[in-house]
Amino acid sequence: MNITWNGGSFFNLNTQKDKNSNIDVAIEPINSKNKENVILLKSDKVASGQLKSDTKPFLISGPGEYEIGGVFVQSIDIPSKKPFYLIETESITICYISSLSQEELKLDFDNIDILIIDINGSDNDRAKEVAKIIAQIEPKIVIPMGYDNSKQLDEFLKIMGIEKQEEVSKLNIKNKDLSSREGVEVVVLSSKK
Repeated sequence: MNITWNGGSFFNLNTQKDKNSNIDVAIEPINSKNKENVILLKSDKVASGQLKSDTKPFLISGPGEYEIGGVFVQSIDIPSKKPFYLIETESITICYISSLSQEELKLDFDNIDILIIDINGSDNDRAKEVAKIIAQIEPKIVIPMGYDNSKQLDEFLKIMGIEKQEEVSKLNIKNKDLSSREGVEVVVLSSKK
């Protein structure tokens, strides 16, 4: 599976359906002109006409459980109405959280491999709150998103006990790569925006 970040809260997951075909999943796209098979998008954004895809993708815009070509998606409804998804593909479980506070996080999480989480905030309170969420979920990999500047990222990394982290253009990961990992690894993706 490949994970790329397009800035803000927009991510692409490219997962192998079988040896001959892939499934492309777009999470919270803005003006997407790609050829995704699955799009996860809050319904208020769909109504505003921000989605411009050339294909007819499977659109998930409300709470529920879905299965599309071996990709399992659970779209979870929370009081703040922010995007919250659990995605399972290639035996990897991804949790995507946008702007969720620890108080809103009342679900039990088991075996989350990758956590994609919004760290945007005006001070280090959000970074501390995100660190508590990470401690609660205990993922193997954390991908921060939504930050407006390097100061927010640096504050988050500092709270996570990381001096500096090199950006990578994409995360290429397989289930076998996750089994030997101990602790939490932070992966900083460079934005394509």
